[in-house]
Amino acid sequence: MTAWEAIFLGLLQGLTEFLPVSSSGHLVLAQRILGVKGGVVLFDVVAHLGTLLAVCVCFRKDLWTLAKKPVCKETGLLILATVPAVIVALAFGDFIEKSFGGGYLGWGFLITALMLLSVAKTKRRGRVMNGLQTPAPANGRGKVHAPAPSIGTLQEGKNETGQANKGKTKKGFVGYKAALFMGIAQALAVLPGISRSGATVSGGLFAGAGRPQAARFSFLMSFPVILGAAARELFKLGDVTQSVGALPLALGFAFAAAAGVVSVKFMMNTIRKGRFWPFSIYLFILGAFVLLNQYVLNLF
Repeated sequence: MTAWEAIFLGLLQGLTEFLPVSSSGHLVLAQRILGVKGGVVLFDVVAHLGTLLAVCVCFRKDLWTLAKKPVCKETGLLILATVPAVIVALAFGDFIEKSFGGGYLGWGFLITALMLLSVAKTKRRGRVMNGLQTPAPANGRGKVHAPAPSIGTLQEGKNETGQANKGKTKKGFVGYKAALFMGIAQALAVLPGISRSGATVSGGLFAGAGRPQAARFSFLMSFPVILGAAARELFKLGDVTQSVGALPLALGFAFAAAAGVVSVKFMMNTIRKGRFWPFSIYLFILGAFVLLNQYVLNLF
């Protein structure tokens, strides 16, 4: 792997990890087109750790809140949301590994496209999908934007002003039902082509969570999953001194982290506005092209 390939793949991983387009699917596709083979697994692990750093940077306050008080409802929700992916990974590990050969890639992109298209329609459900029930402007024009509360106050029996609400989960916030739905969606997204962020946010919205809250919780969910997957792959690799080289690994990590920070901020803004349809169109086109190549063209 050359330095330029590492930079490109690192940027690709960082940008697509948090966008609803499937980073694993794009990495598999790019590696096949570029003909990259040696040390692919190790590079993917390092690039994913780069995006993990991006989560730590963007959600450092939320993670610090959880670190100071680890035994709390938020921790329980994150554990609940992580369990389905762990079960699927342990039960179907061999099938998942084979799926990265690219045989299901095009279908995965199409599934994500359909999923995002259905999520885009949730915008019609009303203003409550923004996570907070905000009153319409008096003149009937313009928009009222409510700030997205921190995950540190989402589940602790407090409302967005920090006042107690007697332990009830405020409408739009992520509760146990939404966490379970998002966890199941995350488990399905272990296949390349199916977006983890797109699936988890979709699961949260369908369970009644608001867009900003579902997005924030989705990003926090990525922390244990990415860390666990990286540890699992490194353990399987054993001797990690593969033919990648220290420079490509360092470049992949750095560019994935930098691009990940940009991707997180862009995705949070996109989810608040509910603009999922451009990603859906893109994935329909990409999925159709991958399937056309797989069954007809055989270009890569």
